[in-house]
Amino acid sequence: MSKGDRVVVVIHPGSLGDVLLAVPALKGLRFRYPQHTVVLVASEGIGRLLQAYEIVDRVLPTEGAALTALLAADLGVPPLWDTLLATCDLFVGWFRDDGALANLCAHYGIGSVVIESPDSRNEMHQRDRFLASLQESLEPGPSPILDPLDRVRLRSGGLNRWQVILPSLEGRLILCHPGSGSLHKCVTAAVFHELIEGCRLAGYRPVIVAGPADERMVQALEPSIREGTVIAKPPDLVGLAELLSLADGCVGHDSGVSHLAALLGVPTVAMFGPTDPRRWAPQGNHVRVVSGESCRCQGWMAVQACAEKSCLPRSAKPVLAALNELLS
Repeated sequence: MSKGDRVVVVIHPGSLGDVLLAVPALKGLRFRYPQHTVVLVASEGIGRLLQAYEIVDRVLPTEGAALTALLAADLGVPPLWDTLLATCDLFVGWFRDDGALANLCAHYGIGSVVIESPDSRNEMHQRDRFLASLQESLEPGPSPILDPLDRVRLRSGGLNRWQVILPSLEGRLILCHPGSGSLHKCVTAAVFHELIEGCRLAGYRPVIVAGPADERMVQALEPSIREGTVIAKPPDLVGLAELLSLADGCVGHDSGVSHLAALLGVPTVAMFGPTDPRRWAPQGNHVRVVSGESCRCQGWMAVQACAEKSCLPRSAKPVLAALNELLS
């Protein structure tokens, strides 16, 4: 163990945005347990990002056998988990449990156990739900993911990695992310094209940022993308963080990219619908949320069947207005 013999174990199998909403709670754990090794069980890329900036000390990827082995502990606790549970003072599981894990924690005599489904406390913002589950005080704004020195290092890494492909044109660099965890949370290609051109007309430098899950949206944009438009494809989440560190602003959807931008302090405009921004939006005075009409769909199946998507912005004008306001 990197700090001491005692550990705090946190299991969070959620997506990037959901895990980033837990960063204030994770930082609260670091403050409360400074001598403990904080072990995070999460998607590998997300875990490596938080480990790189010392939000957690150790990562067990959900893509591997670690979580599966724990959930099948009735077949026998594997050595890895036997060691962790025997030295654990706080066990946090942000997922649904049928009682088996709680019983296992009781068997090992773990002093503090928090196992809570993401569906509980659903009247609260997700960030506050994570804090409340740990009985942390609710802060008025998001806890930044980095301290000032880390920000300097991050920007230095960004310049080394990205300055070759970023355009040298004058103007503020605006990263525009066309994707999300679901296409049903994304504006149309026409609206996104309007956003790119509106950024140019405002004197900004728009750069499209795209990950492997965004290929479909990028393909839909390609017929209207002006020649010379830069499409940046970060190799991993640390590379994405470095790219965001260079940006003067970011425009995206209800996505992990928007949440990461906001946590890094980048002025962020998040286009929302059909998800509820009162529960899921990134937070802070440097964030603006732009939506369309109130979503009338009852349940996700209705969202998938909805052709209008009137809950999303139907024009880039209010999005550009929000961006201009943030950067003014």
